[in-house]
Amino acid sequence: MNRKPLAALACAALLLAGCAVARPNEQNPITPHFVQPPYPTELEEEAIGGQVIARLDIDARGRVRAMHVLSATHPLFVRSVESVIYQFRYIPATRNGRPVAASTIQTFRFIPEKAADLSITPVNAEQPATPSPSSPAR
Repeated sequence: MNRKPLAALACAALLLAGCAVARPNEQNPITPHFVQPPYPTELEEEAIGGQVIARLDIDARGRVRAMHVLSATHPLFVRSVESVIYQFRYIPATRNGRPVAASTIQTFRFIPEKAADLSITPVNAEQPATPSPSSPAR
């Protein structure tokens, strides 16, 4: 039995199978120009933090065309992100070296500056931190 034709056929099958699962050269969008959303004043004054997770549709020129909110801790954070999102510029996604439209997930976190101050609030030495059984509750 001549095994050379069989070996050649097996090699060809392996090469074709490898081509079927090979993915084209792809790159996701990159954000070189990030605009910080303004902190909603009402929430910052109350030291309320939160986040918005959104799917952004980006065209082949790197511009945001649509924002789809996936989750948000407060509607004012969503409004803040919406106020700046169309100023973002991306290096567009590519497929086989060519720019293409794509979507990406972006998380916007809002951490109030007052939160650090509030977490280390000293307790007045004259007042107990928690009411004791002998102290009247206020």
